Amino acid sequence: MRPNFTTFLKKQFEITGGQFRIVNRYEVGEKLGLDSSATDNIVKQLSEMHMIKIMEGPKIILTQEALFAIDRSENSD
Repeated sequence: MRPNFTTFLKKQFEITGGQFRIVNRYEVGEKLGLDSSATDNIVKQLSEMHMIKIMEGPKIILTQEALFAIDRSENSD
């Protein structure tokens, strides 16, 4: 997985406290220094990869696949 995808997922994981909780995609992007266009692009691609689920409006939630990816990346560090 591309590094910026992993960084986005890890930041979302951090914001939610590691729980399955809905967050605003722009909050995650802002904390990473991304503009709304870059955030939307990453969210779209991560959704297509089944790493996040897009909810109503700007809301997103991590999937089980994302948690596995985060765990793998942390264990490989």
